[in-house]
Amino acid sequence: MIRSSAKFALQRGYVQFFFSNIAQQGIAFLTVLAIAKILPEAEFAHVRIAQAYLAVLLIVGAAGVTAPILRYSADQGLGPLEKQRLFGHGLKIAMTASMLLMIATFAAIALRFPSASTERMVFLGYAAQLPALVALSISLVYLQGLQQFKQLALSQFALKLIALLGLVGGAYFFGLPGLVGAALAVAVFSALAMLMVAPPALARTRPSFLPTDFNSLARYSVIGMLLSALGQSSDLILLDALSVDKNAIGSYSLATVFLVAASALVGTAQSVATPAFTALMQNPALFRRRLRIWSFGMFAAGIVAAGGLLAAAWILKLWFFGARYAEFPALLSLLMIKFTLWSTYAIGGAALVGIGAIKKGSYIAAITTVLAFAASYPLIKAFGVWGAASAQVVVAVATFFLVWWVIRSELQLLESRHTPTPNQGAVE
Repeated sequence: MIRSSAKFALQRGYVQFFFSNIAQQGIAFLTVLAIAKILPEAEFAHVRIAQAYLAVLLIVGAAGVTAPILRYSADQGLGPLEKQRLFGHGLKIAMTASMLLMIATFAAIALRFPSASTERMVFLGYAAQLPALVALSISLVYLQGLQQFKQLALSQFALKLIALLGLVGGAYFFGLPGLVGAALAVAVFSALAMLMVAPPALARTRPSFLPTDFNSLARYSVIGMLLSALGQSSDLILLDALSVDKNAIGSYSLATVFLVAASALVGTAQSVATPAFTALMQNPALFRRRLRIWSFGMFAAGIVAAGGLLAAAWILKLWFFGARYAEFPALLSLLMIKFTLWSTYAIGGAALVGIGAIKKGSYIAAITTVLAFAASYPLIKAFGVWGAASAQVVVAVATFFLVWWVIRSELQLLESRHTPTPNQGAVE
């Protein structure tokens, strides 16, 4: 059975996709470490804060269409052309929304920073990436839904290598302005490259076969994902809003880079799990069994990853950064507690998306986002970056209980839908 499962994973590209994603995240991790080494701590903090705001804008700019695109590109009841037309329809909606949002963001930045400054330059440069990043994200989830994992693995790996050369080169030769310009160029190039790999079928009118829940899935998705992104970015947003020392934010930002690197392991597993659980909706027993096995495996992998990254952080502090970013290994220790907790329920969250339980996911995101800001504000006010790290742990504990409570109720509902009544069994 193990041999057949391994063969199936190789044939579908799961193994290639998994290891490619690990390699990609390794390259991305090295890219950020190199940038942190090149830039002063305060400038690195400016970049990370801008990226935190951009992560929130990206959710709004995508207009929620990533969820229905992922859901229906994995649907075996639709043909290839129908899926391609749904992709094109979703892309048109998202590009319109992202362009309007980019213009509004430019205006907001001009109001906040009326005169030329480093922060204004960084924020404008990262906001300009929005339409390209939206197109890129939708292209990636489209291929993910089609389960074209080999193609995804190859193209994303190549793009990460280009980003490494472009971003590090820009920062090394031209400092912070070079990094901002290179980031915009890489985003545009990546989006165009992925649209060539996965070309949409564009039409002036909406597809006649558009699923009835396409818009509702998008609506609940954008709400849930926006709330989730706000919760995840709450630390850097509040650190910026409360004017915490930028050098301290630099140390905290570097610790969050290690957290993102650890999260790549979970994100890769979620990418494979979401469409896989969609395909298991008709078999609740197998759905439950796979969820249990994958969740235990993810937890074990999370513990190993956390330990390895903590060891790497202390080594890099001693031999690479020296006296700079003084507090980041200790801050990372707190953030790894959050990551370990997340690894226990991440697969369950992917399973909820896979079966279309978007509404309950939105409720969880709303609760945890409110908690993130409610806990972070007083803790950051009192303890600065240490308060931000502590708040992350508090939110992870609450999310653990909420997600598993929802998963349990959804599994019971799924089983009740596919369990025949005694009368049905007698007729059959």
